[in-house]
Amino acid sequence: MIYLGAIYSGPELEGSHFSRVETAVMCSVSEVVGGFKQGDAPAYNIVFCVPGSLGEPDWTDLRQVRYSKKNKMILLHAAVPREVVASDSAFDYLIATLREANDAAYRFFKHKGLLFEKDKADWLVVEATRLAKERLTQA
Repeated sequence: MIYLGAIYSGPELEGSHFSRVETAVMCSVSEVVGGFKQGDAPAYNIVFCVPGSLGEPDWTDLRQVRYSKKNKMILLHAAVPREVVASDSAFDYLIATLREANDAAYRFFKHKGLLFEKDKADWLVVEATRLAKERLTQA
């Protein structure tokens, strides 16, 4: 239902604060989603495009990149603002963007005549938020 990834535009971002936060959120979402099988229901894959020394996205916010009818999945790219990368607001940014992605996926699939279970997706984000906070406090 929800998949996450990131593209880091610079080697300095490996092991960075943003990378640690994104990994905690990604692992938490994966844990909550569990055994969801791709193609069974509408889903999205969100890729966070993180600016660094090698470049940065040439757009802002969230954008739809591709749709796979076979997998019932949209690919979304989120341009991470440079000021978020090293800030304490990285966690809040990621969670807010996931909520925004839930809304975007719901609208997209409704237009396609498919049911994206937004209530379930919103619950997944709430649970993943809780787990990610636990992971980050243990680290």
